[in-house]
Amino acid sequence: MIRSLYAVPTATLFFYVLARFNIALSISALTLDLFLFLIGSAALGYNYATGTTKFATDPTRWGKNKMGVGCGIGMFWLIALLFPYAPYLDLESCGFMVILFFSLVALNILSVMSIYGYFARIDSQS
Repeated sequence: MIRSLYAVPTATLFFYVLARFNIALSISALTLDLFLFLIGSAALGYNYATGTTKFATDPTRWGKNKMGVGCGIGMFWLIALLFPYAPYLDLESCGFMVILFFSLVALNILSVMSIYGYFARIDSQS
């Protein structure tokens, strides 16, 4: 997806800025997901090594919502790439870029809330 965003023709300043914002939001979402993976892996490893359940590893509503938005973005992107000739799914269209922008903003917000909820549960069970 990030490579495809670099290939979007940016004839206007608006598309250039929007494409670069989408690239930055995509990279930050990947970074937050990596951080969540590392936290979860460390908690599972600690629980397994000590034989306790000190750290809660079950999913929160924020994590489930984040996964739903991420899957929605992935499906939207796959449909856009599989049907490139549909006029309303054109990668150069303003509607596509704006929908992607708001979806990525929602994904990043839900990722941060998932991290917050994870630390809140760890703190409350200590």
